[in-house]
Amino acid sequence: MNKEQLEGERIRKKDPKFRPLPLYACNAMVDCRRVELLMHPLTQTFLEMKWRAYGKYIHLSFLIIYLVFLFLVTFFALGYLGHSIHMVPANYTTTSILYSSTTPCTPQFVYEPQEPSGCIYFSAVAILVFAILNILKEMVQLYHHKLKYLAEGINVVEWTMYLTSTCMVLPVIVGGEWKAQQFNSASLAVFTAWFTLLLYFQRFDRIGIYIVMFLEILNTLIKVLVVFSVLIIAFGLAFYILMYPGSHLSFSSVPMSVMHTFSMMLGEVDFLNIFVYPYFGESTKGDLLLFPVTTFALLLIFMILMPILLMNLLIGLAVGDIESVKKNAQLKRIAMQVP
Repeated sequence: MNKEQLEGERIRKKDPKFRPLPLYACNAMVDCRRVELLMHPLTQTFLEMKWRAYGKYIHLSFLIIYLVFLFLVTFFALGYLGHSIHMVPANYTTTSILYSSTTPCTPQFVYEPQEPSGCIYFSAVAILVFAILNILKEMVQLYHHKLKYLAEGINVVEWTMYLTSTCMVLPVIVGGEWKAQQFNSASLAVFTAWFTLLLYFQRFDRIGIYIVMFLEILNTLIKVLVVFSVLIIAFGLAFYILMYPGSHLSFSSVPMSVMHTFSMMLGEVDFLNIFVYPYFGESTKGDLLLFPVTTFALLLIFMILMPILLMNLLIGLAVGDIESVKKNAQLKRIAMQVP
């Protein structure tokens, strides 16, 4: 943008201090989704020079800091929380912290917290500081981007990671009582931390395109599953009504029935144990099939619609439009290098 264009933009925006974004031309290409211009050798050479000059050093610095955080989260969760747990009978008395399972058929378990060593305490403080600083950073981004920030699913993953990491280490720092939530938080913190590591590889040339394509397909999959979740709920409720009177554990409640229906959609029907043996009265668990005609008819409809039709639709969306996915992935990956 030359001097005349800059003055014109300042007049149009009524802002005498307006300054254009760095790499104005490249950002315009991204905004207009001009992949062919971004892939032009001149643009690629310019971005490569920018990456070699300072981009890779900044990104590698952030990556190294994050790897330290990832190591501390994993070390804390596995080394401190993962020990001194054992099952106890329901009438067991102890001075340690006793947790009750949320299911009636599972025994209680006891956790005997160890005195945190200096290494564990340092890890907890470092995790807490990193999480708080990044929460502040995310709040600033939310203030600037507003609705665009909320539309990015990756931000949800990062918020989950920072909040669960904080909940995981708080009892060590403030000396509060250990709760079952610490174990839930630790599992989510470890998962989201390792998943976020995958996102750091998007900037690298050779592997970045595959990670962005993976996220593109994941986004499509979530949209399709949200739409067709109506069918999953419909079959889950129908199977619950038919199978619950026969004492089937897989259909003992509505949430369990819906979850089992989802697993059946992936091919885990378990036809013999759930349908055939109860039909002939030979189930070792005492399950019965009280409404066989309706159940088998519903199962036939389910197998046609869900494992065959819906799964092939998902595969078709993921594979059939791979060129469009690759083009969008290229645009997103290059857009990360432009700012």
